[in-house]
Amino acid sequence: MCQYTGLHPKFLEELWSSDDVLDDPEEPVQLSVILDHLLSFYLAYKMPTTRELFMHLHGKIPKYIDVPEFREILKHMGMAWIRNKETTVVFDKPIFTFRRFNYLKNIINYRKEEKNIVNICELAYDFLGNCYDATQSSCLSKVFPLIKQTCWMYAITRSGAYNWTKVDKFDRNTFQNYVIELSKKFNTPTVFIYDRSVHHNEKVCAPPKLKTLKVDLIKWLELHNIPYDQEASKYHLLQLIQKKQNEETETDFVESLFKVDRRLIAEGHLVLRLPNSIKNISPGYYLTEKMRNNIKVHNHCIDPNEFALQEYDQKRLQVYDEKFVTMIQSDTVSIIETADICGQETKIFDTDIKVDRIMDQVKAKRHEVSKVRDVQDLVSDLPCNVSE
Repeated sequence: MCQYTGLHPKFLEELWSSDDVLDDPEEPVQLSVILDHLLSFYLAYKMPTTRELFMHLHGKIPKYIDVPEFREILKHMGMAWIRNKETTVVFDKPIFTFRRFNYLKNIINYRKEEKNIVNICELAYDFLGNCYDATQSSCLSKVFPLIKQTCWMYAITRSGAYNWTKVDKFDRNTFQNYVIELSKKFNTPTVFIYDRSVHHNEKVCAPPKLKTLKVDLIKWLELHNIPYDQEASKYHLLQLIQKKQNEETETDFVESLFKVDRRLIAEGHLVLRLPNSIKNISPGYYLTEKMRNNIKVHNHCIDPNEFALQEYDQKRLQVYDEKFVTMIQSDTVSIIETADICGQETKIFDTDIKVDRIMDQVKAKRHEVSKVRDVQDLVSDLPCNVSE
């Protein structure tokens, strides 16, 4: 039955033996839980398949998640798959591991140093009561431009929410203007945190292409302090640029190219970009979930018979606005404390370190085995009288 439904066998037994619908609280799958169970596989010197990991997580993830949906969740967490003999196994993609490790190391140190930390968050909702992050909101606006949305930008500090502002839409100019105005309100060096949404990524100088003029190639090299020969051909300049871009991809220093990052750094502030794999342990994520639940609870407060259709939609948005402002003013600190974001970050960071050590041991063990095999192959290839 499991192969047809994709659900866990133990959960199917519960469904079969129960006369009622089993409750399944809408809690997200935690990355820390995934990493803990991956670690248990690595300790046994084994890399699991998607199904093996799924079976191992019974009771730790929502009951109604099936294998294909679980695979999608892993993909959003930065996991990847590689062919291993006759199976395809799951592993944590190195570039995502590096980004996550680098972010967590810095944020934990900044908290120990008691630096000012500001999380910049974005939230949108429509008159139907659907909540969106900035990326989802932008996609919806393109596909269904007539659906009216309310868009908010706000900052979360240690003491609660701050500087919530209603904006027309989420785009590069709106984001940059908001961040620059917000930074002026902090006189001491402050750590600004925001995610990797597309409209946060406007670059100081766009990456050159094959059709780019040689003059523009030289400008790009000078901007990034890359030495070059004045008499070099366009082909050799492109090679230098390609080498630099490959280094940035591997070491994740590409943030230095972004306009808003450079502006903040020039003013003496620090910038951290939230990796996509741990967006669900950010303050903005928990506030969005809280707002989504508030809208569900209060959707029945307005009688549609009292208003015309357009007025009804507008009235609903006004009610949602009031709920949002009330939540942001009163519940922010309690929501973040309940979520235990700091504890989750520390747990994931510690697990990443353990996984890294185990993978180093596995690589060292494989290297020793390959050495022994090479020696055995060399001896077996020798003439009989020499081996004797």
